[in-house]
Amino acid sequence: MGWAALAFKLQRFETVALALLTVLWVGAATFDVWQMNSLLQAHPGCFGNSAVGGSECPTALAALNPWDQLAENLLWINFGAPLAIAVFLGVPIVAREIELGTSQTVWALSLNRIRWFASRTLPIALLMLTLLIVLAVGGEVLTHVRAAWEDPGFQRYEQRGPILVLRGVFVLSVAVLMSALIGRSLPALLLSVVVAAAVVLILVTVIDAWRLTESVVVPIGPGTDTSRVIGAMVLDYVQLLPDGSLKPGGVVTGPSTDAMRILPRSTYWLWIGRESAALAGASVLGFAFAGFVVKRRRPI
Repeated sequence: MGWAALAFKLQRFETVALALLTVLWVGAATFDVWQMNSLLQAHPGCFGNSAVGGSECPTALAALNPWDQLAENLLWINFGAPLAIAVFLGVPIVAREIELGTSQTVWALSLNRIRWFASRTLPIALLMLTLLIVLAVGGEVLTHVRAAWEDPGFQRYEQRGPILVLRGVFVLSVAVLMSALIGRSLPALLLSVVVAAAVVLILVTVIDAWRLTESVVVPIGPGTDTSRVIGAMVLDYVQLLPDGSLKPGGVVTGPSTDAMRILPRSTYWLWIGRESAALAGASVLGFAFAGFVVKRRRPI
């Protein structure tokens, strides 16, 4: 396992810095969950979908608010973590060797450039996976406690769980690819952010269009059964005409019913699986292309 130790040694600063930041995040999240959970247990009738209310609930809700806001901030950190961690770890793998001029010697001594590329990338990928899995699990706990331990469905799904981890894997593949193509750390870092963000945006746009084809229309207004939309993903607000057709919200002046197009909470894992498969496939292509570039490029 000397190759793994070497990979970590070459990126010691990044490894230590990200590990410390993750520990700080976990510490803050653990304390936040403890505080919120104490309030939930002390006032079980004040929180969640089955809340019955009571005279003590306004005080309980006010006490919960700062801890809920801390959870919100921690989850937003999770949203940006895959991009930040993957770029921070991925760009130096190839670009630093080229910038320091060591690539000529390292690649000349290596029996196989692909083997060298794998020995440098795999330990860093495992480190990143470890950090993101910790954040993903922490995000799950934060989201569930904010929902009073009820099923949150699609709520904050991009800030927790498998999507958070797999977006990091995809961004790492882009960062390594840009590192190999450009061979300079700062330009590769900037381009990695732009390319990864653009590809993820395109992917989300395509998946959202797919989601619309399988969405469910739910009328909203007085007397609406809100249980259908709890934990659902709201895709669009529309107006439902008497003939059953849909128009964009706010454009119809005649008889119509306000409605929303949703993905029911019961479809959560189906759509998580589909998006995860798309991210995994894109990641495989990114790493494969990066390996090809490393094999073919000149070490300068």
